[in-house]
Amino acid sequence: SSGINAEYGVALADVVPACVNKKRADKSCYRTLNWLNETLTHCNGERKVLAVIPGSGHTQLMLKSAHILSTRDVYGYVIERATLPLKDWAPLVRKVISLLPPSRPIYMFGVLNEVELIEAYRSGCHFVDTSFLSRYASQGLALINPSTEDEPLPTTTPTAAAVDGEFGPSLASVVPEPRGGKQDKGDSKRGVKHVFTPEQLVNREKCSRIMDLTEGQYSRQFVGIETDCACFTCTRHTRAYVNHLFNTKEMLGPTLVSLHNLHHVRKLVESVRGVLKGGTDLLEWGMQ
Repeated sequence: SSGINAEYGVALADVVPACVNKKRADKSCYRTLNWLNETLTHCNGERKVLAVIPGSGHTQLMLKSAHILSTRDVYGYVIERATLPLKDWAPLVRKVISLLPPSRPIYMFGVLNEVELIEAYRSGCHFVDTSFLSRYASQGLALINPSTEDEPLPTTTPTAAAVDGEFGPSLASVVPEPRGGKQDKGDSKRGVKHVFTPEQLVNREKCSRIMDLTEGQYSRQFVGIETDCACFTCTRHTRAYVNHLFNTKEMLGPTLVSLHNLHHVRKLVESVRGVLKGGTDLLEWGMQ
């Protein structure tokens, strides 16, 4: 980090999965804490250091590590999702966070899906890092609102020019009022389904659905992935075009689905932020 003059950095850590035995997890804690001490000595207060909380899912080791790290002069903390149990990890994360100074940011790296993303916020994490959006997109999987219809019919038949356009099928002949590049304005007017309610955020089945755009049924659907979505992909391209891109192994396919998935999760996080701004404690609200 000194070579690139980085302002922030994560201290080196021995990250091992939760399936390891206690002896290996204990060794991971010893290494991680020692490397953190060396990092802090080397940085000498010139850079903001984030400390990884070791323990590999072993409750006592993680709580002990959190207690020790709470006394270190670090900027914030990192919880690696890979070190937590596959299921029911949220109670452990809450216990760990309760031992850390509330004024310091907490990051969670590597959540596996949008349900875990919400669970991380409910557990007390401030920032979440993940690659599942692009991983889903690489397989043609688009995140959609549960209320989105599987096979909505276009209001008109796309013209030949629309289907054979330079940039793929256009929605100009399908959507009565094309929004063009004014995506933010479209969000406020037509993105009603993208405002997630507290009930949706708590109930994982109501959070999101997955649309597999590689399936043949979408090859004749000349509407956006979501008809009320204001993302770049949904306002300019159709399900049929995206389906074609995946069938022909074009790199543009995963790119367009990634843009849609990012927009979907941004709306999801905005809904979580709205709950917090409303004065509701996210953990208490999530447990109701």
